[in-house]
Amino acid sequence: MTVKPEPKLIARQQIMHYVLSFCLSRQYDVAKAEEEQGGQKYAGLDAFVGGGFGDAQVQVGDLVVLSSAPPSKWIIGWLVETRETNPGWPEYLIESLEDGALCWWHNVGLSYLPRRLVALHPEWRWTDRQWAFKHRWWKVCYGEKDAYIVRPLMPEFGAGFEVTLGTRTSHGWDDIRPTRSFPDWRKVTKAMMAAAYDECVAEREAIRIQREAEAAA
Repeated sequence: MTVKPEPKLIARQQIMHYVLSFCLSRQYDVAKAEEEQGGQKYAGLDAFVGGGFGDAQVQVGDLVVLSSAPPSKWIIGWLVETRETNPGWPEYLIESLEDGALCWWHNVGLSYLPRRLVALHPEWRWTDRQWAFKHRWWKVCYGEKDAYIVRPLMPEFGAGFEVTLGTRTSHGWDDIRPTRSFPDWRKVTKAMMAAAYDECVAEREAIRIQREAEAAA
């Protein structure tokens, strides 16, 4: 008989608190942290920025780490809102990465991940249902369609329940990226995903043939 493991959420909080409080590097030069030069990243660019009390540099939407705060599921989370009920004493509404719970914090330090990096990872804000959608899309493309040359792109979730599916060409052989959009991702079946993949493959092939003809003319 398989024994179900005991949950260890409190231990997880203790570990996350220690690692995020004492094992992360910080980037205190804000301009350098957000700067790009020739497409190359500065050393330490992935470090969190800031760390001071009442850090005015943070913005709503930032992925932040608390410091000088007790262990909790809000040690790392999304900054949802700021306010000052007492002038000079900012408060921060943090959304926990663990379960989405909200909590107001004050008299704490805040560091944020450079926004350019956060913008590269919209999937960090996905719900578990959206991740499940992505896994179905991958299963259709790789499991049923044997995707190799034409591979799936990550879903792009838009306003409301909109979603866009698309494909890319592996190995960078071309820049053709056909897409298909749907008004409600909750209603997109595996059959609809399969049809979208086939349509994208056909569209890519048509564009490829047209480009070859134009080049030969």
